[in-house]
Amino acid sequence: TGVADSLSGPMGATQSANVLSNDTVGATGVTITANTLRLCDTNETVPNCTATSVTVNGGTYTASPQGVVTFTPSNGFVGTAPSVTYQATTNTNQTVSGTVEGHVIAPPVLTPDASTGAYNTAQSANLLTGDSATAGTTLVSSSLKLCDPTTSTPQVAPNCLATTVTIPGEGTYTLSGTTVTFTPVASFTGAATPLNYSVADALGQVSQANYTPTVSAPPVPSISADVLAAPMGVVSTVDVLANDTVGATGVV
Repeated sequence: TGVADSLSGPMGATQSANVLSNDTVGATGVTITANTLRLCDTNETVPNCTATSVTVNGGTYTASPQGVVTFTPSNGFVGTAPSVTYQATTNTNQTVSGTVEGHVIAPPVLTPDASTGAYNTAQSANLLTGDSATAGTTLVSSSLKLCDPTTSTPQVAPNCLATTVTIPGEGTYTLSGTTVTFTPVASFTGAATPLNYSVADALGQVSQANYTPTVSAPPVPSISADVLAAPMGVVSTVDVLANDTVGATGVV
């Protein structure tokens, strides 16, 4: 009795399994002859299948004399490819058949992150909020890294290694766990240059997205009226800035 087999793996990787290992013959002394494994091509049906290679939408299945079926996905294909039927013959000349399908797991799906903070104040965001692995695997949060664009060769996924990145004239990014903190330089306002980050899934597939912090402008200074008073003929002075306020730390 043939049992359906399911193969899976990351995008671009071949997938293999011995499709006969979970099939049963139902009687002592009966064995399946591995080198009789064949695939059913278009218009072929059991027990008259003759192919050792079948191409479907999404990739190619190949049968080996050892009873192994390998699925080689097409470039860029993700998802489940159409299954193919296989057959093999026992030592008693009976036919066993089953199906096998290949499933290609896509890389992580990441969404851009953003935050807004007050002037001259650090702000933070959880970079993995809204990010997810494709069904069949999980995100590895410990693989999260920042991509430093200031190195001699700017870092891009899958070669991002930084946990701290300083962008001149804007500020410093510091990664702790899955949280990034942006500390702006005292004079910076507006949207910072987006910083890329990368993370991998449990299959080692790496994706990249970015984080954009925005620093609000400082509050408008508050100007208070000043009054001079002195006896007639006497010069009076006052520091007109002493009672004015700037509304934000670091503004003078």
